[in-house]
Parts: sequence; C-alpha cells; structure tokens
Amino acid sequence: CELSSAGNSQLISCDIDETQSGNYDISFTPCTRGKHQLTIRLGGVNITGSPFTLRITTSPEMRGKPVNIISELNRPFGVVITKNEDIVVAESRANCITILNKEGKKVKSFRTEGTKEDQFTYPRGVAISQDGHILVTDYHR
Repeated sequence: CELSSAGNSQLISCDIDETQSGNYDISFTPCTRGKHQLTIRLGGVNITGSPFTLRITTSPEMRGKPVNIISELNRPFGVVITKNEDIVVAESRANCITILNKEGKKVKSFRTEGTKEDQFTYPRGVAISQDGHILVTDYHR
C-alpha cells in the first residue's frame, strides 16, 4: 500500500484480506489528516479502482492511545463524532441520544420516547448535518 498527499508519498503497512465474495477488506493506520491518495497493488498491479481518494479525519494524536470503555450506555447502536470531537450515541434500549465529551464523560442526554415526530423509539442511527444539527433514525423511521 502507498499513501500519498500533496506530493509526499510513503509506503504504509496494510492488511489485505479477500472475502468470500471476491472483494477485499483493506485496513491501515494513517499518520496524518487530510486528503490522500491510496494506491493498492497485488502482484505489482493496481487493483481495480486504485488509486483511491480518501479524506482522513481521525486525529493523528489519537494513534496508539487506549480506547475508553464506557459501560453505562444502554445498547449503543449508532455513533458519530462532531466537529468539536464530542461523541453522539444512539442508545437504542434507553430510547435516547447521549452526548459524551472526547474523554467519554456524559455531557447531555435527550430522551423523548414515543412515535411522534420529536420522539424516539429504539434510535438506531445518528449523523451530524453540515450546520451541526443531530439527525436521528429510529425503529419507526
């Protein structure tokens, strides 16, 4: 695997596993944020679609740090990270959306159980809109 960015190219370690369907699962650890080109070759030949354009948003300073275990969440289902690096979690069994800071401490929870437009029933997915609003999908929507 070769990762390049703004004329800077580096060979990186990556794991390539062929799936039963003939596709490949590729995993690697980037060192920097930003827009990159990922070139993958098997037997000296680029795989179909290579090079791939990637936008790396994971903070490089998180590399190698242990992950906090947050056990008080009730069936976490969907997770998204905000621009402020807060963690938004859909807690399906608790019928709520919880916001944690980057250290994993609970900042806020929204719980409105029901089937009306502004209520949740087993929230499953969360996303952040471009203007910073939390978008939620649940069992009924």
